[in-house]
Amino acid sequence: MWNVAVYLMLLVATCLYAGSRGGAPERIATAIILGAVALTYVAAKQWRWAFTSRETGILAVDIVMLVAVVLLAMRADRYWPIWMAAFLGLGIELQFVMWAAPERHVEIYRVLHFWNAYPTLLLLAIGTWRHRTRLAQNGADPSWSNFSRLPAAAQPAS
Repeated sequence: MWNVAVYLMLLVATCLYAGSRGGAPERIATAIILGAVALTYVAAKQWRWAFTSRETGILAVDIVMLVAVVLLAMRADRYWPIWMAAFLGLGIELQFVMWAAPERHVEIYRVLHFWNAYPTLLLLAIGTWRHRTRLAQNGADPSWSNFSRLPAAAQPAS
């Protein structure tokens, strides 16, 4: 259980930092992560035995979280959500591996799933720190990508 306590402490610290110092993408990612943690707690059949067998509720939460982060990555003017989506996809793959693996590999799955959660917090913290750095250097840091808009000079004449 020490792993859960350490994760929850890092979760609170990272989310406080990102929520107070981050831009809109960092704050949205904070809400996504906190929502997923709360829903995972609710979805676990019995928290004491979570991650020891097939957990369809936890898998559903992980899939919803992945979709939310992918949508954030598509819209945000940041690279870290792409990396976060990759780690979340790995977590979903681990869920499917658990479904196919023999029961003796339960502890490996549990450890891999918990260690998969830490990079998402690290990426959020680094993304927030990079946002603050860009703000200090440039005075501004656009949150959202405008890749679909053409510059005024490149727009076709009507």
